[in-house]
Amino acid sequence: VYTSPLLTGTSYTPVYSGYGTIYWSVRARGAGEDDWGDWAAAWQLTIQPKVPAAPLLLSPANKGATNDVNPTLDWSDVAYAENYRVTLASDKRFINRIVDEQETGSPLSEYTVPGDPLGDGPYYWKVQAQNSQEQWGAWSKVFLFNVDTNRPPKVLLSAPKDLSASSK
Repeated sequence: VYTSPLLTGTSYTPVYSGYGTIYWSVRARGAGEDDWGDWAAAWQLTIQPKVPAAPLLLSPANKGATNDVNPTLDWSDVAYAENYRVTLASDKRFINRIVDEQETGSPLSEYTVPGDPLGDGPYYWKVQAQNSQEQWGAWSKVFLFNVDTNRPPKVLLSAPKDLSASSK
């Protein structure tokens, strides 16, 4: 219960830093110190956190490549975020989802792809943030990365010949 100081105006902004539902009421005071009117019917006010912004994807970089078959997806922390949803797919329309999880562990702003190793090829990923009132923000931009575990071919040297000498 919070009681404001004695007011002389018709509005008041209390100091309240929480979220949730509060109830408030008011009553008038007459000329005498103990001359109080009846309380008005209580009103309900729900204070909600802001809806989180879309996270910024950091790594793997967009259109980048990795040889890590269980890569760690990393994105920026977002104000008001309590949870994140991570989606990884082998197609840009996210029909063939490999990961579609609400991540609540720590650290919140990264996710290591679990389970079977990813095969070579393209992968698309995006992230969405959720606030403490279970409101989802906008999706991040979609990033594409390629898994490439093929080693580059052996390089064969052709010139100058081994153990040769050269002059200018």
